[in-house]
Amino acid sequence: KGIAASRQVDPRHGVPTFLWGADATRALRLQGRSVTTKAGLDDEAAARAHLADLADVYRIDSGEIAALPVRNRQRLANGGAIVRFAGRVDGIEVFREQANVLLSRDGSLVAIGGFVMGAPSDAKRTVDAFVLDMPRAAAIALADYRFPATVNAQMRTRDGAGGYTLLALPADATSTDDSALAAPIRSKRVWFRLGSELVPAYYVEVQVRDGTSRRQIDSYAY
Repeated sequence: KGIAASRQVDPRHGVPTFLWGADATRALRLQGRSVTTKAGLDDEAAARAHLADLADVYRIDSGEIAALPVRNRQRLANGGAIVRFAGRVDGIEVFREQANVLLSRDGSLVAIGGFVMGAPSDAKRTVDAFVLDMPRAAAIALADYRFPATVNAQMRTRDGAGGYTLLALPADATSTDDSALAAPIRSKRVWFRLGSELVPAYYVEVQVRDGTSRRQIDSYAY
């Protein structure tokens, strides 16, 4: 009842997309549980502890909460803080999952925006699940710009910032209408949550210089 009071629930997964701390406390009390003390904890530890209190609500276990990477921390003028956790399972980002935990100055929970969930217990979640390699995934994206299906064979990869891989093409690698990359492709492996499954996927960003105008650059993400 307390959780439902927030009235902001993801319809696909049944988890809150926004939850007030007061609603969380009420829900825990209805379950015969109390909020654990966060006294003496730093912002990150307190935020993780609040998520752990609500692990069953977000369908995530304590080990997965402990492994969540911190995207950033923000100290507020009133003494409170926001700690942002990226969704990650087995070291791979879960696409568009992030929990923003807002704390008061004493470490109590004000609200949680967004959500992170755990992995389905029966899901195959290893790198072996990524049957398609990254250059091939990038080539599929470039097919929208009439690049040949075999363009992946010309790609050269290197590490980029933020966990991305950069994929570059030779200057003479163009599409059938003479379009060319305006910048290296950025890509990374992600899990995409589809129903109760985690589906292996690639996030791909492309910038293509139009072969007709030469001045127009089209930027898309896949």
